[in-house]
Amino acid sequence: MFDSEYVKVFAGNLIDSENVIQNLEEAGIEPIVKNTSLGINAALATDYQDLREIYVHETEVAQATSIIEGTFPKAN
Repeated sequence: MFDSEYVKVFAGNLIDSENVIQNLEEAGIEPIVKNTSLGINAALATDYQDLREIYVHETEVAQATSIIEGTFPKAN
């Protein structure tokens, strides 16, 4: 079952999600990408048209989280 094997590790816009996907794939992790904008009212589509969620297998969550944190370092 999808819900029990995969965990959401990131949600963001098209550009940020593409960076995350590329970094995960370079590390040998195959993410699953869900476009959450499908079905959103047309009036709201411009605000959320590129919102994506990224999921990885539960055995890869720690590695994926570390990669994502490295993709977006926190400003001090």
